[in-house]
Amino acid sequence: QLLTRRMFDSKHSTYLDLYPDKNYALQWEQMEIQWLNSLDQYITVEQGAQMLEETDDLKRVQAVDDSEDALALIPHVQVSDLGKELYAPPTNIFLDLFDSGITTLEHELVFTNGIAYVDFAIDISNMDFDDIVLLPLFCRLLREAGTKTSSEVQIQYEVDKSSGGISIYPIIEEVVQADSDGNYVV
Repeated sequence: QLLTRRMFDSKHSTYLDLYPDKNYALQWEQMEIQWLNSLDQYITVEQGAQMLEETDDLKRVQAVDDSEDALALIPHVQVSDLGKELYAPPTNIFLDLFDSGITTLEHELVFTNGIAYVDFAIDISNMDFDDIVLLPLFCRLLREAGTKTSSEVQIQYEVDKSSGGISIYPIIEEVVQADSDGNYVV
């Protein structure tokens, strides 16, 4: 309701006037020429010639198809190479974690190189059906909007500095009944 009232039912509007710069292409070309003329400050003519020669060599190698012998050296995985048992990591279920009312499922995987992958879900079953269409917008706002104390750029910087990234998106799935053995009831 808040998003609907504040954004979609709002009478505010934004006007943006764009004026083309007729000299933009010329200025860009002049900057490029200036940069090309200053390249000798970064590499010598000999180093540049060596880079061009190595680039040509690489293009020649890439243009030639690999021989059958070289292709035979590439390892192939067969179905028989795969394990028949599904890996089920040991899990811990915490009910009412830190007296928060939140149920948490935890499992540690040895092949993540110490990186924590976290999925956080919120039950939206009590949300009004008309508001569900606003979920994608809400998810974008959570990632891209600033706060009173930090701009969206500062928040993005902190996220990138201390994590591998955060993704926020709605997943709406049907609730399926299960029997006492955990099998779905059709």
